[in-house]
Amino acid sequence: MGTKRGAQACLPGAFVVVGIIALVGCAAAPPSSAPADPRPSILIATPAPSESPSGAATLGPASPTPASSPGDVKDAWVRLGDMTVPRWSFTALELVDGRVFVIDHEACNGMSDLGGPPHPPGPTDLLDSATGRWTPADALNATRSGFVAVRLLDGRVLVTGGDNGWHGAYSSTRLFDPTTGRWTATGLLNTARMNPVGALLPDGRVLVAGGAYSEGYKDEADFNSGRLPKERSLGSAELYDPETGLWTVTGSMIGFGSAGDAYPLPDGRVLAVGGAWSGEQDDAEIYDPMRGTWSVAGNLVRLPGSASVVLSDGSLLVIGGTTQVVAPDGNQSYIPVATVRRFNPDTGITEEVAPLPAPRTGSVAVRLTDGRVLVAGGTEAEGLESGLEAPPTATAFIYDPARDAWGATAPMPFADDPGQAVLLAGGDVLVTGGSVPATELLVDVCEPNAVGWTARFIPGA
Repeated sequence: MGTKRGAQACLPGAFVVVGIIALVGCAAAPPSSAPADPRPSILIATPAPSESPSGAATLGPASPTPASSPGDVKDAWVRLGDMTVPRWSFTALELVDGRVFVIDHEACNGMSDLGGPPHPPGPTDLLDSATGRWTPADALNATRSGFVAVRLLDGRVLVTGGDNGWHGAYSSTRLFDPTTGRWTATGLLNTARMNPVGALLPDGRVLVAGGAYSEGYKDEADFNSGRLPKERSLGSAELYDPETGLWTVTGSMIGFGSAGDAYPLPDGRVLAVGGAWSGEQDDAEIYDPMRGTWSVAGNLVRLPGSASVVLSDGSLLVIGGTTQVVAPDGNQSYIPVATVRRFNPDTGITEEVAPLPAPRTGSVAVRLTDGRVLVAGGTEAEGLESGLEAPPTATAFIYDPARDAWGATAPMPFADDPGQAVLLAGGDVLVTGGSVPATELLVDVCEPNAVGWTARFIPGA
């Protein structure tokens, strides 16, 4: 699933490492004697310091931001074109043909804090990795948020469940075909559900579990009436078969319904973690697709704003986040932390590992093909006294699980709380979307300063 804000570095501008760690630097491009990069040349956008949060920028050639070390290991970022519209709540997936697919989650379940009808669905975006350009594709037929989106083995993208914009749960399922750019309907869920978890299983089926059922509001007048729609948490789970287009019921979850995230494990099982995100203990369960059953995995702490990623051994790394501190006078502060925890779903044991080099909340984390973990962007500082958000950072770190050690790598070409990060088939990482601090207090917290900025991280050899 998915959904998830600095200091400038060498370049100007604003769901879940072996060897020498590259240090941040402004080194020149590699010498001409170095092996040629097989990737195509890409026009990249470098925002001027005065660029607005919309991400508008003039495209033109520029050099990647490198990071170098005495061992000549170089990581770099390449700035790509902006998404067609700014986004902060969305799912991003790589397609079989190498393009990247982005679909909006309508923030705040379709209705802003001020009420009103749902916003229309935003366009689907497709990134051509050969040119670094985004183009719009067909939007969903209706507003939808809190859904599951996965890429099927045949290359199509499945979207199911979610909120209809009036706090009503969907049972409908849609399929996006990258070859035609069109959406079509497929089988209905047995139980309408919003905010479930979901994952692709090794055999090509799709697991969807938990969430909540709600009958929703009929219209704006009903929404403003003060009536609360009937709602219940769900522990049931279902499987989608792409061959038949049908959903069938599988074993129910054990301890909770409104799950937060699902993480496919290396052995084919799926780890589901509750969605409290409050600093309290989150329940965790494991689905075994061979048996069609769930088992208790224990519990763990995931702070608000933390990033999580599954390591090669199947453990879950939970990185940073925000903790609440209450002063003697009763004033509350929300402070980013550098704490990193490693949760073993087979034993239920959580241990603290090497902390981040700096506190971090709102970052993205991706496991690289060699097992190391990239953590980029986010916020390092506490919120400003004025009530405005603290500025985000462009800095990035890499964690080596084998050495339990962190090192700095090249900074992103912009500073923001990234929206999504995707590991690409070639081993690069795409980071796109997100938000930057508002220049003034927002009346509607559901409309942050979203950006469409996009960059590709190229790990060093």
